[in-house]
Amino acid sequence: MENSRRRLDELNAKSESPDFWNDPDAAQELMRERNRLDESISSYFTLESEFSDTVEMIGLAEAEGDKELVLESEAALELLRIRAAAIELESM
Repeated sequence: MENSRRRLDELNAKSESPDFWNDPDAAQELMRERNRLDESISSYFTLESEFSDTVEMIGLAEAEGDKELVLESEAALELLRIRAAAIELESM
């Protein structure tokens, strides 16, 4: 993830160059890469947050003895796993 953030910072810096649009084709390609990378990073952090929230919910549900909520949260974890796998494929 650190490499992705570094690359995004690099692309942002290039896009702020005064002569950035002198080569429109190269500029558009850079912006496409920048947008894909930004979306990928955003998706990662969204999944990370949802995972953390769901794990916390499971802990609370177990402490309360709420088996139904535990099962629902475990199902939500499985959906997050599937989304994570899809995002991983898209990033390749």
